[in-house]
Amino acid sequence: MNAANNSTNLAWKVYTNSNAKSTDYTETFTAASLPNNWTLPNDISENYIFTFAGGVNGIAQVKGPDGVASQALLFDLLDISGGANQALTAIVSNVNFNAKPYLTFDFDLAHANKSAQTNDKLEVLVSSDCGASWTSVWNRAGAALNNDQNLYPATAANNIFIPDMGSDWQHVSINLDNYKSTQNLLIALKATALATNNGNALFIDNVKISGNTPASLTDNQFSQIVSLYPNPSNSNVFIKGLAGDASIQVLDVLGNIVYSNQYQKINGNIELPTSQLVNANYIIKITQEGKTAVKQFIKID
Repeated sequence: MNAANNSTNLAWKVYTNSNAKSTDYTETFTAASLPNNWTLPNDISENYIFTFAGGVNGIAQVKGPDGVASQALLFDLLDISGGANQALTAIVSNVNFNAKPYLTFDFDLAHANKSAQTNDKLEVLVSSDCGASWTSVWNRAGAALNNDQNLYPATAANNIFIPDMGSDWQHVSINLDNYKSTQNLLIALKATALATNNGNALFIDNVKISGNTPASLTDNQFSQIVSLYPNPSNSNVFIKGLAGDASIQVLDVLGNIVYSNQYQKINGNIELPTSQLVNANYIIKITQEGKTAVKQFIKID
């Protein structure tokens, strides 16, 4: 075969502000095809990632986290040989979030082991350079990936894992606040069957990219966004991750308020005057739009 005579067709995806999704963005996979603006970057992903509802040929109907018949995005790790070279990747979208003070990526996940040796893995990756390089910001593998702890050896069609009850799902929320100033941010889901020929079906549903204010977040999500530094500290402490108005209290271990202030139009880090506090453990309560983050702080010499 003369390599000079060979040819191939390449599918190109151009990411620009004009085709970017804006926050808040939600995808529930109700269509038969891959959602608009999602990309499968290689042949194996195109062949083994698809929307799936079940309910035919002896296969159970997919039911979502609410227990109602649904359709979800399926990463078919069951039918590939596995290994790092056969990872299945779906690029969610390029996203713009101008003037958004927060950024979270949420989705529901369902998976179960094919055998006791199954070690499937799911990662969330981000790219700020149109996919030239990727950073892993979250991963889960092995038993931690499974809400359904039964084994599904897939010896017959009706023994393949299908999420058929709400308890088969787990919710994942990832703080991407460090990337909130990045335009055309790419977010990708990457699934790998780490054990060769030993993977199983993995389902994703209810994807949401949110840049809303804390009123739309849970207390846990809000707490993940807000951070303190340095901690411990022998001087003042800084609060990172806030925007807008917030109420901040510093309490001692007995619950006495030793500092309290209302901050308005926050645009950057806040410096708390903690350098004059006696050496001890303290609680810092940060409240914004009905959501509260509680942080522990240690004052030292």
